[in-house]
Amino acid sequence: MRIFCANIDFKSTPDDFRTFVENAIGPTSKIIWITNKDTRRFKGYAFVEFVNPDDAAKALVVLVGQMFQGRPIVCHEATPDPKANRPRN
Repeated sequence: MRIFCANIDFKSTPDDFRTFVENAIGPTSKIIWITNKDTRRFKGYAFVEFVNPDDAAKALVVLVGQMFQGRPIVCHEATPDPKANRPRN
């Protein structure tokens, strides 16, 4: 299960966030850090995948509202992007 995490401070780094998540939950297998394609600036949200699938369910309970660099984290189960499967012209 992939977890969507938002309200992350724009000055945060992927390594800072990985450390925060792994200390609270457990090892991650992947963190997808979302940036603006033109400016390359972080957009304030990320997707997290865990080594242990049970940790993803735990993250939905533990991480919600946790303070990370002065901001409460918002987390929920990620849903597939409806644009991902559309044909390109």
